[in-house]
Amino acid sequence: MKLLIAENDTYLSNALQTALVRNGYEVSLESDGAGVLTTICGAQHSYDLLILDLGLPKINGFDVIRNLRQQGKDISVLVLSGRDSLSDRVRAFDLGANGFVTKPFVMEELQARIKAIIGPSKNLQQNEIKLGDIVFNLRDKSLSVRNVPLLLTAMEIEVFEILLSNRGKTVPQYKILSLISSSDRKVSENAIRITLHRLRKKLENSGVEIKSNRNLGYLLETC
Repeated sequence: MKLLIAENDTYLSNALQTALVRNGYEVSLESDGAGVLTTICGAQHSYDLLILDLGLPKINGFDVIRNLRQQGKDISVLVLSGRDSLSDRVRAFDLGANGFVTKPFVMEELQARIKAIIGPSKNLQQNEIKLGDIVFNLRDKSLSVRNVPLLLTAMEIEVFEILLSNRGKTVPQYKILSLISSSDRKVSENAIRITLHRLRKKLENSGVEIKSNRNLGYLLETC
């Protein structure tokens, strides 16, 4: 299942992406309304669901929904917003939204709404992601190359999963660091660099590679 999250709060969007990827979804991010319209209207492969904040810059969420429906895009839209007035809810639904969740929220509620909107026919989570000669199992967090299991440490798996969920896009080092760090576990930049170096070695001859740009970040792509 392919989801697009449109949220200009970077911390929230990154946290949502991490949680939903771990539940088997393929998740992309946009931070403004103009980017949402460009991504959806120009996408070669349609998204199953748009999770949309109403307070987006450039083009607000209401106008995003209006534009999508005017262009005949039938993508399901789940509004995720701090605006909880009845008039905002009614307006969103009148424009074509399929669901509405107010902030603050609990992840279990959001996941339940996602499943309800996507529907039972699309409710089965994708268990594997294939790229090049590798297969990553989302359920047991295992990686294999041409059906041969690849032994990875817990941190290598976390970093690889972040890059995989953003494949084809450059991921800044600070984003990787923020996603795998927590209140009870602090990860250093040096630890990230060492982990990425080891991943590169393990992924040799796998059909994929991790490219680095010291000024921008890291990119996972086929080779």
